[in-house]
Amino acid sequence: MGATAPDAPGGPYGPGTGPQPTGPLAPSARRATSSPGRSWLFGALAGALVGAVVAALVSVAIVGASNRGETGRASVGSGGNNGLDVQAILSAMQESVVSIETGESSGLYGSAGSGFIFDNSGDILTNNHVIEGASRINVRFFDGTTAPAELVGSFPSNDLAMIRVTRTGLRPARLGSSTALNVGEPVVAVGNALNLGGRPSVTTGIVSGKERSINVPGVQLDHLIQTDAAINPGNSGGPLVNARAEVVGINTARIPDAQNIGFAVSIDPLKPLVKQLKDGKGAVNPDNAVLGVSTISVDDPSLTPQALDQLGVTADTGALVVSVQPGSGAAKAGLQYGDVIVGIDGGAITSSDQVGTIIRSRKPGDVVKVEIERRGTSQTVSVTLGRRGG
Repeated sequence: MGATAPDAPGGPYGPGTGPQPTGPLAPSARRATSSPGRSWLFGALAGALVGAVVAALVSVAIVGASNRGETGRASVGSGGNNGLDVQAILSAMQESVVSIETGESSGLYGSAGSGFIFDNSGDILTNNHVIEGASRINVRFFDGTTAPAELVGSFPSNDLAMIRVTRTGLRPARLGSSTALNVGEPVVAVGNALNLGGRPSVTTGIVSGKERSINVPGVQLDHLIQTDAAINPGNSGGPLVNARAEVVGINTARIPDAQNIGFAVSIDPLKPLVKQLKDGKGAVNPDNAVLGVSTISVDDPSLTPQALDQLGVTADTGALVVSVQPGSGAAKAGLQYGDVIVGIDGGAITSSDQVGTIIRSRKPGDVVKVEIERRGTSQTVSVTLGRRGG
């Protein structure tokens, strides 16, 4: 069973948030993916260019507000519809939820996802796939104001990222315990559904299952909360919260051909990773080298023979370039949409994954020899790698 998310703004190995292809790669192969499995999981929901995986997972929460806790947030109790009051949980959470915009605002919904404020230092948590490869990150707050953000770090294998804004007076979300969740318990997700702007939207559901795993080629996500809420582009990275307005998960994926099956990454296993991110120990950090392209494996199932023929691709394997970041080393070297990367520094490239592995092993400023195929003709160009943090 495969999970999916709306298209992300860029690829796993470099910014790619400029205008996305509208030709043979649109919309199913528009997202730069690292492998057939990754494409399946975080693949294309037509028109959404966001790492928005999804999900407005979730449910109803509870409430009636009375006492204020340490953070000044209203507590939520029982009452309302079937003992639940969605408006109260939204009131408790909405100031902590942000919209995240990356790259060019192309496509029906634009390049947008969600996130939530972690602390008063301006740190915000979201999905890695929401900001992966972004050339710029902009955050829109509950009051309509915006601020640029910088990448603090990420753990792609856990689909977790932290970004930071310079701003005071923030209202952090309160973390709960995913371990304490029970199957059948109501939950609620707040986020930037469809990138429609304005105040956050909310969806409702229950916990359908715990400790789920998604394991397809190129992707392994564990400790997932399964929920039955509707999935919408733009909600990826937003919080899944319990009846006490506490974050218990980060919405991340959905099953495209099933009814009401979505997933959030459980918050408890992420807590030690969040501390590592704050300490500058993420697997990905601003000092990582970046090539400046978004790619997809030539043998990815989402690429039809017709699409490859239109691009003049004759290679059976390699990493197909689907976007190039303006001003990047790749752009300056002349790499183009439709090129196929078949080698780097003399080593063969058979998949998009390999591009990322090699580039991550280099340093910003390094020069790499990139062998490409362009409409059946081979050539080699020298690319000076950039810094992921600019």
